[in-house]
Amino acid sequence: MLIRQPTPASANCRTGRVRCKRRHLEPAAKEIGIVGHFGWHTFLHTYATFLKGNGEDVKVVQKLMRHAHIPVTLNV
Repeated sequence: MLIRQPTPASANCRTGRVRCKRRHLEPAAKEIGIVGHFGWHTFLHTYATFLKGNGEDVKVVQKLMRHAHIPVTLNV
């Protein structure tokens, strides 16, 4: 018999993202002068662009972004 351990709320994908954004991304954005709404997609796009701009291998970026196909990653 398999017994499931209770998981904390932060393990929930959606809840964890919201907490992370509120704790880390929003204060950092405010500190550097970004105003207005930004979401996870914007953050991930920026991160991928930064990685590619600094010469990271496209396969690594693809894996980090969880893209199934390279053309999706190349269009970032």
